[in-house]
Amino acid sequence: MTKYLTEFSDFPAADMPAMPQGFEDSSWHNDSCPNFTSAELGLRIWIDYFDPAKREISAGGSRFTLEPADNLDDITDPICTDDWAVILAAVKKSAPRSPLASPSWRRPKARPCIGSSTTRSSRCWRSAA
Repeated sequence: MTKYLTEFSDFPAADMPAMPQGFEDSSWHNDSCPNFTSAELGLRIWIDYFDPAKREISAGGSRFTLEPADNLDDITDPICTDDWAVILAAVKKSAPRSPLASPSWRRPKARPCIGSSTTRSSRCWRSAA
């Protein structure tokens, strides 16, 4: 059994997409939803419930989020979407090409992040607003 099924026993296994190679289950029951991290890429993928009514932010919250794995990064906008293909494309772009390569989507914001919350749902909700 994968960790997310232990931590989120009500999350339907059929609703979980196949994770890209190198991502490991980092789910914890106090998180808003299951999540997976890649130490190599320094990324975290959050997978919220397929049913919007079960999401922490049911009105306007995205199902998928890709962000830096360390929650201390508050200058990079997360990618928040309901389209799994968008997440897979961003992960593919983030694959290391050279030691100096940096994912193009991880460019700093033009304005500083407002607020201190770094939870997945609040960052996505705020960035989508």
